[in-house]
Amino acid sequence: METSHQHPISIVMSQDSPLSIAASLTGILTFVFAVTAGFYARAISLRSAIDTQAEVSSLLEKIDFLETETDMLNNAYLASQIRHPHRTYGTGDFKYFQGLYSQSLHRMRGMDRELRRAAAHVTGGNSYDKMSRVKTAANWMASRNQMHKNIEERKAESSRIFQIQLAMLSAKIDELSYHQNHHNASCSVVLEEIGSLNSAVEKNFYNASRVSPSPSAIPCSPGSTPPPEEALA
Repeated sequence: METSHQHPISIVMSQDSPLSIAASLTGILTFVFAVTAGFYARAISLRSAIDTQAEVSSLLEKIDFLETETDMLNNAYLASQIRHPHRTYGTGDFKYFQGLYSQSLHRMRGMDRELRRAAAHVTGGNSYDKMSRVKTAANWMASRNQMHKNIEERKAESSRIFQIQLAMLSAKIDELSYHQNHHNASCSVVLEEIGSLNSAVEKNFYNASRVSPSPSAIPCSPGSTPPPEEALA
C-alpha cells in the first residue's frame, strides 16, 4: 500500500471552511478600519482642538476690547466729576440722560465681570496651555452659546451707551443755546437801558447848554461898572 504524505499546512487549509475564511477576512478588515478610524478621529480631534483654541482666543480678545472700552468710558466719567466736584452738570434732559449713562456704565462693568469669570472657567484662569485639549473643548462646548449670547448683549449695551452719549450731547447743545439766547436777551435789555440813559444825558446836556447864563455869572469887562452889591462889598 502506498501512503501519501501531505504537508501539515495544506492539511489545515484543506480543513478550513468558507465560513472560517470569511471570518478571518472580516477580522482583518475590521482591524484595518479601526486603525483608519483611529487616525481619522485623531485628526478630527486635533483640528477641533485648534478651532476651539482659535475661538477661545478670539473670545478673549473681544472681552479685552470690551473691558478696555468700559475702562475708558468710566475714566472719562470719573474725570468729569473730579474736575468740577461742586458743579451741577446741566438740568432737564441732560440730567436725565446723564443718569441713564451712569446706569448703563454700571451694567457694562457687571457684564464684563461675568464674561471674565466665564472665560476663566473655560480656560482654567491663566493656565490655558496647561489644560488638556479634551477638557478645554468640553468646557468650551458647554458654555459656548451662552458666552456668545453674553457678548452680543454686551455689544448691544455699547450701542445703547453710544446713543445715550449722542442724546446727552444734543441736550447739552440745546441747554447752551437756551442760555445763550437768554444771555443775548439780557444783554439787549441792558443795551437798551444804556442807550436810553445816554439819550437822557445828552438831552439834559443839550437843554442845559441852551439856558442863558445868570447876570452874576457874566464876567465884568475892564470898562464896565460892577453891580451895586459887588461895589458895596
